Amino acid sequence: TPLHLPSVAGVPELYETPNFDKLWINEDTLQTRVQLIDQLTTTEFPFNKDIDRVLYDVIAYAKKTSDPSKADVIVSDWSNFILAVPLTDLQKQTLQSEMLGTMTPSEWTIAWNDYLETPEDQAKTKTVEDKLRLLLRNMMGLAEYQLM
Repeated sequence: TPLHLPSVAGVPELYETPNFDKLWINEDTLQTRVQLIDQLTTTEFPFNKDIDRVLYDVIAYAKKTSDPSKADVIVSDWSNFILAVPLTDLQKQTLQSEMLGTMTPSEWTIAWNDYLETPEDQAKTKTVEDKLRLLLRNMMGLAEYQLM
């Protein structure tokens, strides 16, 4: 399985000669990587065949940023955390726009603070969580993430 590699070097076929190290991303593996990203960010990844499933806790991850009440800070901090290559300002603005959708940055701040006041409110939690999941999914879909 993807999270149980046979050695610290990974799967042998992906690093042996002659050119397998160059084939880590192609039209087949990219599609598989995107499916994995979707499972990890929006549904649940079946970690093993029994019960364990993995789903990112995006709210906990947002709380690690310098100011999660500001959408631009989340985008900037997350891009620094998870991307191999710095994003341009335009890329960050695009990610923020995709994350917020019809919501304004000030409405994000209100939604985040409302969630913090009543985290047991499922509707408020879902609003925040859905936006964060969309952002993480979009960031992990970038070429800059694939370079990790």
